[in-house]
Amino acid sequence: MGNYLRKLQGKRILAGILAAIMILTSVNLSQFVSAEAATEFVTLYFVDNTAEQWVKNDNAKIKAIDNSNGHDSYWMTQIDDTTWSVKVPESAYNITFNRYSSDKATQWNSWSAGGRDENNAYYADGSEYGHWEVKEELGFQEGDIIYLDLTEFTEWEKDNASIYINFTNATKSENNGETISIADADKKLYNPKEVESTIGKHVYGYAVTKEDEGATELRFWRGNNKKLWNCSLGLSYNDFLNGLNCIKVTGWDDIGSRMYYEYEEVKISMDTSNMQFVESEEGDFYFIDDEIDSLSGTLTGVSSVEEVKYSIYDINGEILKHGNVNVKNEWHIDNIGLIIGYNLIKFNIKTKNDVIECQYIINNTNINNMKNLGISTDIDTDNDNLPDFYEELVKLNPNSKDTDGDGLDDFTELFLSGVSALSKDTDEDGILDGDEDSDEDGLTNLEEVALGTSLSEKDTDQDGLTDYEEVRVHYTDPLKKDTDGDGLNDGWEIKVGSDPLKFNNDFRREVTADSFEGQRTIPTVSISGLSAEQVTSLEISKVKQGMLTDDRIPGLLDCGYEFYVSGKFDKAEIKFEFDKKLLDNPDFYPAIYYFNEEQQILEEISGQHITGNVVSATVTHFSKYILLNKIEYDMVWDYNLLYIEDNNTYSKLDVVFVIDSSGSMSWNDPSDVRINVTKNFIDKLSENDRGAIIDFDSTGRILSGFTSDKEVLKNNAQKIDCSGGTNLSSGISLAINLFRLENYTERNTLKYVIMLTDGDGSYSTSYTVSAAGESIVIYTIGLGSDVSTSVLMNMASGTGGNYYHANNANQLYPIFDAIADQSDYYKDTDGDGVNDYFEKAMTSGQLLLGTGVPLGGMNYLDADSDNDNLTDGQEITVSKFGDRVYVKLFSNPTIKDTDGDGMQDDIDPRPLVYDIQELLVHQTRDREGIKKQVDIDDNTVADDLTFNDYSYWELLKCKPFPNIVAGVTPEAMMWGEMIPLFYVGGFFADSDMQDALYDMVDTFRNGNRNNIGKVVKAGKDGETGDTFDDSLYIKYKNSVLTDEVFNDNSTKSYVDIAKNFIVDELSKNNGDLSVLEYVAGRSDNLVDDYMNKIKISPYPKYTEKTNLALAIAIHQFQGHTITVTDYKCDGKEFSGKLQFHFYDHFGLDETDEIIYPGFCDWFVLQHYDRFNGKYVPFITTVDFSVDFSGTIY
Repeated sequence: MGNYLRKLQGKRILAGILAAIMILTSVNLSQFVSAEAATEFVTLYFVDNTAEQWVKNDNAKIKAIDNSNGHDSYWMTQIDDTTWSVKVPESAYNITFNRYSSDKATQWNSWSAGGRDENNAYYADGSEYGHWEVKEELGFQEGDIIYLDLTEFTEWEKDNASIYINFTNATKSENNGETISIADADKKLYNPKEVESTIGKHVYGYAVTKEDEGATELRFWRGNNKKLWNCSLGLSYNDFLNGLNCIKVTGWDDIGSRMYYEYEEVKISMDTSNMQFVESEEGDFYFIDDEIDSLSGTLTGVSSVEEVKYSIYDINGEILKHGNVNVKNEWHIDNIGLIIGYNLIKFNIKTKNDVIECQYIINNTNINNMKNLGISTDIDTDNDNLPDFYEELVKLNPNSKDTDGDGLDDFTELFLSGVSALSKDTDEDGILDGDEDSDEDGLTNLEEVALGTSLSEKDTDQDGLTDYEEVRVHYTDPLKKDTDGDGLNDGWEIKVGSDPLKFNNDFRREVTADSFEGQRTIPTVSISGLSAEQVTSLEISKVKQGMLTDDRIPGLLDCGYEFYVSGKFDKAEIKFEFDKKLLDNPDFYPAIYYFNEEQQILEEISGQHITGNVVSATVTHFSKYILLNKIEYDMVWDYNLLYIEDNNTYSKLDVVFVIDSSGSMSWNDPSDVRINVTKNFIDKLSENDRGAIIDFDSTGRILSGFTSDKEVLKNNAQKIDCSGGTNLSSGISLAINLFRLENYTERNTLKYVIMLTDGDGSYSTSYTVSAAGESIVIYTIGLGSDVSTSVLMNMASGTGGNYYHANNANQLYPIFDAIADQSDYYKDTDGDGVNDYFEKAMTSGQLLLGTGVPLGGMNYLDADSDNDNLTDGQEITVSKFGDRVYVKLFSNPTIKDTDGDGMQDDIDPRPLVYDIQELLVHQTRDREGIKKQVDIDDNTVADDLTFNDYSYWELLKCKPFPNIVAGVTPEAMMWGEMIPLFYVGGFFADSDMQDALYDMVDTFRNGNRNNIGKVVKAGKDGETGDTFDDSLYIKYKNSVLTDEVFNDNSTKSYVDIAKNFIVDELSKNNGDLSVLEYVAGRSDNLVDDYMNKIKISPYPKYTEKTNLALAIAIHQFQGHTITVTDYKCDGKEFSGKLQFHFYDHFGLDETDEIIYPGFCDWFVLQHYDRFNGKYVPFITTVDFSVDFSGTIY
């Protein structure tokens, strides 16, 4: 009651509108009562509160100005001598009152009343000032509703009586108890108005009009258009203020009671608790995903209802089901049915004087809800793979495969871009749809229908030949990869020049390596007798890892090449074409070299032929080959290096110089060369080495015992003179004794004696035996022609040394150098397993790798030159192949991590191979979320991921969409067309895949509501598109979808291609995974290059002929990546997993010109700015892995 009184004090609902409708129409009063949610009004009063009460003088008029709503003005009605009133919107706040002349032409004065707050009456206290107060309304006001209840005395309705209301308290008593003649009655007492609104059985209602406003009494009467027969009790305005709004009649005249009546609106409501509500500007609607077989709800105002009916319509307005609803407060309908997609449920409620309609729009996503409609989901009368009910929904002929008669069946046209099953010439270009070439393969659509080939895929059988090439050029079967069944598909047979129509047991193929910038050699291989498998495996690839990538190889022209074919072969011809300009260089001679990986050396191939600028040779095995300038390459091998099959090494050297000082030296060595070469040898000693000096003639003498002080040694060497005879034994015996002294305790020491003489002196061979027994090596040198060669030779050979002869003193220099070298050969100063001779030879650039490349940075005084916890000898060995002495690498002793794989050589099981466990090996050009066919540094969002980016007029410019944009087709109907499309997509799929399709639609519908108000644009009309923002999009995964993709033949074919290629490359490259590494922006990524060479893209593609469900859900992935994981390689075998990550964009752009409803709706829901980002595309991801393994060749 309190709420009711407050409403009367300040609020009237649509007062003016209601009164006008009541006068002019007989529309049911429930329409007025239910309007309480509309604009609300308040009555404002202006009161003359001056002492003289002069405001009304001269019949003044008052106008109220609403300053808060655009200065709207209202003329006020004078209620009594001091009060004026007017209805204004409740929002009217800042008010001015103006006083005008009686003709409303001249304004006399004004009251700027200002803000009224919750007040409704302005009291004018003076000529231009006053105050606000709350004033009770006087009399009935426009919009007040008064009720008459005849339920207990229905006799009032007999005799075709009409019901009237009279706004006075007069009864028949004022007319002497007689009936009142309306025409003759006193209008001040009797001025009745007919009440035409019944709001229930025997209940009437009347809305007070402006004309009635201010009355304080009223009664209802019964009668006809001439007389008033009987009257009810009276109702005063005070009664009304106290909550009494109804007169209940219980007798003929002035008998009954006053009461409060609450109008119960006639309204039907449906239980939607199992549905999803969608608020839409074109009309709210619901989604239902559950299976149902009944509907229920509530009905109010039952007493006024005579009958309720329902009807269910499809999107075309066809009735699917209809019937009656029980007239009860709680109603229930059994055996209900809903078609897939759009359903309009209409309720018709019949009352005594009116029919009330109510409707619900439901988009049904559950096919099982059709079972009670009597519509089969399986019947396909015309066998066009489209169920009849769906054809009827989209206005196709279920009795004809080809509704528009263009030769293309409805199913094909439904999913084929750019054509419609309802038009013979969809694009109105004068070419019938059947004569168009939708996949641009050179065959018309009708020709492809006759052949059974795909209208959307250029190469139906994926054999590398377009359908046109197979049918018109090669006469092969476009539906069979290998027409002649010989194991080699048609595309390959054309590529290698064999006949795809004739079975072959062996094939011939010629392959030329791909070109690259800066290339100076072009290798080619020709081979016959290949099997079908070998044909496809034959290739030449640029060597990317290993020793052949070193640009320091002497005579290098550009790079090495890997020649490969699976299995064995008898022979092959390889050719290297080189730049003709090289022949202008007289120091250029080309030669092909084979890299012997086991021996790590380049071998020149025998039997080479040079014809012009081409070098050719016949080989019997494949590996890595390289073309070099032989002249430059051979030059680095000019050094003659020692290579002795003796593995004994020593950490230091003790050498005794036994130098002849007999008188003959004065003429054989007048320049003291023997002294100089001795000093030079001393200078070559390391800090751990020692020397001793003995000169001998007739007798021997020790000039210096063992010392590492080079200056002492050289000073004593300078003391060697020229006098006396020659006693060889005296010098040798003193030298041997130096090694026998008690203080001589050296271990792991190389013991050398170097004897130089120019005479034939006495010598006891017992010294030779003693020296040999004590591991003392004697090198002997005879100067001049008077020496005893046999004695000196036997002395040297008997101890493991060498004899050298010098005709003159100047020849002593190279001889002493050679002895020094041999001493280094047996000496390993740092104990690293590599003798000093080889370490020094590597440092000087004389000892090279097998490719002719120097290995610098070695230190013969440091056992671990690169500090990788491996000695130098553990990282290299010195080998001899043919006449060449070279270094073989286990790892590089000058680099801690030889292969750069992050594992230091001491813990790396394969230090020459870049071993990693995980590596990205392939990334398609089109990246996830990124616009297609853009550069690697361009991150513009993909066109089909944009949303909320088209205005109404922009949509109209898109050819497929003008008839379906929002404002023409309501949002509910768009969904009603899109849902069945996905049902048809799953028509041939199992129930799990059908559910997956619905789940994708549901994700688009509900999955992402975080982007309301956001806009993502592609950059139309030359504008720059937005940058892809990963955070805006859902990454959608579905295990059923993943399984469907994985098991599809198109996917399997691609996975096999990728897997076989990766295994072959690892087998050829010593298991080196790094050769497959994908590097963004690089032009020679191996897997990318291979895939791009294939004429028809091998990437998975799903069509209406192969997998309709996947054709709808994905069709063709935006792109994918391949990552090798869990990789293991022991040098002989390898294994791992290929992790495939496919991604697609569940969205459409303008290039997706699919004419049919469903697709167009999808586009509009995504892009139309009136939906304000409600429906956002998402990224579908499919991830799976396959195992792989192989053997290194």
